[in-house]
Amino acid sequence: MLSAGVIEVTEFSQISGAQFYDAPASNSVNPVTVGTVIVTPSVSLLNESFAGANAPQYGPNVPGNGAGFGSDSTGFGGATPLMLNFSEPVAAFGATFVHFENTRRDSSYRSQVSIQLFSGLDGTGTLLGTIVDSWEGVATQQYAVASFRGLWSDRTEVRSAEISASYPHNGGFQVDGYALSVDPMPSPEPSILVLAGTGLIGLGIAWRHAKK
Repeated sequence: MLSAGVIEVTEFSQISGAQFYDAPASNSVNPVTVGTVIVTPSVSLLNESFAGANAPQYGPNVPGNGAGFGSDSTGFGGATPLMLNFSEPVAAFGATFVHFENTRRDSSYRSQVSIQLFSGLDGTGTLLGTIVDSWEGVATQQYAVASFRGLWSDRTEVRSAEISASYPHNGGFQVDGYALSVDPMPSPEPSILVLAGTGLIGLGIAWRHAKK
């Protein structure tokens, strides 16, 4: 589900001007500054952290160092969604997710995770888009994969983002870090639009000739 002018992104390097926050191995989530933007979480504590199991870095398209925070269904009545508010509107937001089974072969983190972007703080305003991540991506150690998922708008209109488990009562999520950009997605070059319009006109003329 995407608003007009919003696209799905599956590689960090696809977003121009993107900056990545590499989260520490902690279940505490605190306000951080990414570029000029202060990112403020809606909660200060989650029930999961992870470290080292999937280091080293996964590559430029899936940034991260194998450490971060998360939430699963073993506490707080289910996986706790994480809302992030931005001090100024941004154009893009994405996160590196890690999916793995732990030593008990717990499959909580293999379930789907979603990112939703909103035009207002705390998930208010217009829902601009949703992207879902699942058990796929760059293969790492210990039955794990890592992947980057995000959304990019052609306007700086995003004021909040929510990360949540699609199945909170038997799933969860693990976030290695997240990225944002204040650079809107470029619009098509005018020359490309002209060529596209010319092509459509040509097709119309050919169709009329074919009808004669």
